[in-house]
Amino acid sequence: MKGRKSLIAKTLGIVLVIFAFVLNAIHLNAYESFDTTLPVSLEIEYLPEGSTFDDIEFSLYKVADVDANLNFTWIGDFKKYEKVIALSTLDQEGWRNLGLTLKGYVNDDQLVATATKHTASGIVKFDQLQQGLYLVDGRMHYANDKVYYIQPSMVCLPSFDEEGKPLYDVKINPKYSTDEVEKVRLVKIWEYTDPNDEVEVTVHLHRDGELYDIITLNHDNNWQHEIINLEKGHEWTVAEQFDETAQWTIRVDRNMHIFEIRNSYIPETPEEPTPTPEVPTETPNPTPTPTPSIPNTPPSNTTPPRPTIPNTGLVWWPVPVLLGGGFLLIVIGLFLKRRENENS
Repeated sequence: MKGRKSLIAKTLGIVLVIFAFVLNAIHLNAYESFDTTLPVSLEIEYLPEGSTFDDIEFSLYKVADVDANLNFTWIGDFKKYEKVIALSTLDQEGWRNLGLTLKGYVNDDQLVATATKHTASGIVKFDQLQQGLYLVDGRMHYANDKVYYIQPSMVCLPSFDEEGKPLYDVKINPKYSTDEVEKVRLVKIWEYTDPNDEVEVTVHLHRDGELYDIITLNHDNNWQHEIINLEKGHEWTVAEQFDETAQWTIRVDRNMHIFEIRNSYIPETPEEPTPTPEVPTETPNPTPTPTPSIPNTPPSNTTPPRPTIPNTGLVWWPVPVLLGGGFLLIVIGLFLKRRENENS
C-alpha cells in the first residue's frame, strides 16, 4: 500500500512539472497577431481608497513604436535612452522599474507629453492614440490630509487579455502611495562588473520635476549619498547621467526613501566579418537581434518569438506554483519509497 502511495505521489509530481512547462511554453507564445493599422485607446481608472477625485492630471509619453511581432523601436526624444535601456530584455520587474527610470529622465530633460488630460470622477480616457509603448505618469495631489503619489507605469497599446487576444481599448488602475519621506538616499549598485573599475557617476536629483541637487557617486563615498531633513510633501526622482561612451544599462529601483541605481555591464559586440562574394544562394533565416529592427511582415514560414510586454492582466502565477507542487510531490514520493524500503 505504501509503495502504491509513493508511486502515485511521484507520478502526480511528474505530471504537474510537465504541465507547468507546457503552460510556460504557451505563455511564451500566448499573444495572437493584431491589426497594426487600428487606433487604440487608454482608460485610466484612479480610485485610491475608493475615492473619486476630479481634476487629477495624467500624462502619456509615447516612448516607442511597436510592430506586428511586438518589437519596440525607440522614437523621438526617447531614442537617446536606447543606449542604456534594452527593451527587448526586460522581464515584468524590469517593466515596473522602467516607469520610474524614464520618469527621472522626463524630468531631467523636460520632455513634452504626447497627451495630457484630467480625471472626472476618477476616470480619464485617451482616445485615438497611435499604437506603441507609453509611459503613464500621474501628478501627485493632496486630499484627505494626505499626499498621494501616483506610481509611473508602462503600457503597451494594444495590450492582451488573459487568453492572449489583442485589446485595442485598454483599461488600467495605476498604483499609488501615501508614504512621505524626510530624507533621500542614493545607492549605486554595479551588477556583473567591479565598481572599482568605474571612476564615478553623476546623478541628478529632482524635486517635483525640478532639479534639486547634483550628486557624485564614487568609490570614495562607497557609491552612496544621503540627504536628510527634507521637507515633506514633495515627489523625488533621480536620473543618472550618461553619454555615448556608456557601457552599462541603467535601472532605478525604489524602496521608500532609498533609490537604488543599478548598472549592468554591456559587453562589447565583436565586429562581424565582412561578407565575401562567395556566399550560398540560399541564406538561412537570420537570428533576431535585441533591437526591434525586424520588418513588420515576417516570412510566412517562420513564427517570430514573442517578447515580454508590460503585464496589464495576463496571469502566469500558476507556473511557479505548479512547479513547486510537482517537485514537492516527487520528494514526498521518494521519501515514502525510502520508508518502505527501511521497513522491509
